[in-house]
Amino acid sequence: NRPHRKNAIKMPEMNLELHRRFIEASDDDNIKCIILAATGTDFCSGEDVTRVPVEAYGLKKGEKLPQSYRIRGMSKQQEAFNILRCDKTVVAACQGAAYGLGFNFALQCDMIIAAEGATFSRRQTRIGFAGFDIMLPLVMMKLGINRAYEVIMTGRRVTVDELKDWGVVASVVPRDQLEAEALRYAKAVALHSTDGLMLGRQAKKLFWDMT
Repeated sequence: NRPHRKNAIKMPEMNLELHRRFIEASDDDNIKCIILAATGTDFCSGEDVTRVPVEAYGLKKGEKLPQSYRIRGMSKQQEAFNILRCDKTVVAACQGAAYGLGFNFALQCDMIIAAEGATFSRRQTRIGFAGFDIMLPLVMMKLGINRAYEVIMTGRRVTVDELKDWGVVASVVPRDQLEAEALRYAKAVALHSTDGLMLGRQAKKLFWDMT
């Protein structure tokens, strides 16, 4: 919750904190569903670029960090926090902008509940990344190959209505009803037995491993 920065993620500290919170929830039998939500006008504007993430891995002004450090640093972040492999069902409650890493987080969740007017995008593709995007396989799986490639290559804003039409967003509600709607879905999940939910999660992780 960093509404003053539109909930931009400061790497790697916030990634590690999210990972810790998800582990706590995964280890608690009293928790059957996790809601990933944010305060303020926007879900998440992406990574906080006031500090380049590789600075956390040793980058200093006027020096070049070895490629191995940079790539391994990114790999460690992916390994540290992966919602797809969470042992609990995760519902994203999105309002405003879900850009960059925020779009990534939302798509990794099992269900997306969104407020009217929400938009989603990988804006960084417009500054030279183009199709070189670690999120490309996930976007293709969730949006379909042609739609995903168009979204990644153009970096355009995708409206919540488009994602609803594509079957990506489960429900669209007015902003003041977002929390209640996310809770409604979470309660529906919680009606299932803990054993059944946990076994189902293992099956879903097997699917992601196979793809």
